[in-house]
Amino acid sequence: MGGLLIQQLDYLSVFYICSAFAFSTALLVLFGFQETSKVHNRTDESSGKVQPKFRQVAKKNFTIAYFHTALSAIFFGVIVSQFVLHAGEIFGREYLVGFLLTSYYIAETFIQPPAGRLSDTFGRHRTTLLAFIACTLGFLLLIFTSSLISFLIAIMVIGGSIGGLYVSLTAFLMDLASSSQRGLIAGMQNIAWGIGYFLGPIIGGVAAAYSFSATYMLCIIASAIGGALTLLYDSWATNKKMKKTGVLARSS
Repeated sequence: MGGLLIQQLDYLSVFYICSAFAFSTALLVLFGFQETSKVHNRTDESSGKVQPKFRQVAKKNFTIAYFHTALSAIFFGVIVSQFVLHAGEIFGREYLVGFLLTSYYIAETFIQPPAGRLSDTFGRHRTTLLAFIACTLGFLLLIFTSSLISFLIAIMVIGGSIGGLYVSLTAFLMDLASSSQRGLIAGMQNIAWGIGYFLGPIIGGVAAAYSFSATYMLCIIASAIGGALTLLYDSWATNKKMKKTGVLARSS
C-alpha cells in the first residue's frame, strides 16, 4: 500500500494517512478492549517469594536467549534499513520494494504458529538452530542475487527465520520463568530486541559504506555465532541434565 500510494501521492500525504490509521487504532484500543483484573493464586505468590526477582534474569540461560533476541533484531534492522536501499537501487520502484517487505512480514507472521509447534515437538534449541541456519542461507542468497524472484525467496526465508527465532526464544524464556516472573522476563527480552534494533541499522549503514554484501556478510557471521552458541548451550544443558539424573539415580 505504501509503495502504491507514494506513486500516486507524495511522502507527506502518506504520512498523514498513516497518522490517521494510528489514531483510529488508538481509539479502537481505548474503547474496544476491556481488560479484566487478574486474580493471583497463592501458588504464584509463594513461588515469587521463594525465587529472586531481578537477579535470576542474569543467569546464563536467560543471557543467551537475550543475546539471540538481539541478533534477530539486528537482522530485522538491516532488512528495514539497508535492504530497502539495496532493493530500491536495483528495481527503482517503490511498490516493488513494498511488495518485498510485505512478503517478508507475511513470512514472519505465518511461520510463527508452525514454528511454535515445532519448538514444542522438536525442541527449543533445535528450532532456534534451524532458524539461524535458514537465516544464514537467506542472507547468503541476497549477496548473489539481483532478480525479483530470488530477492523474494531470500527475503521470505529471512522473515520466516526471524519469526521462528522470536517464537522459540520466547517459549524458551517462558519455560525458565515462574509465573510471577514472566512479565519481567518479557520486558527484558523486549529490551534486548530494542538494543538489537538500534544497532542493526547503524552496523548495516557502516558496512554498506563499503558494499551491501559486507552488510549481509556481517549478518551471516552473526547468525553463525548464534547457531554455535545454541549448539554449545544445548550440549552444556544436556550434560548437566545427565549428571543430575545420575546423581538422583545413585541417591535413590
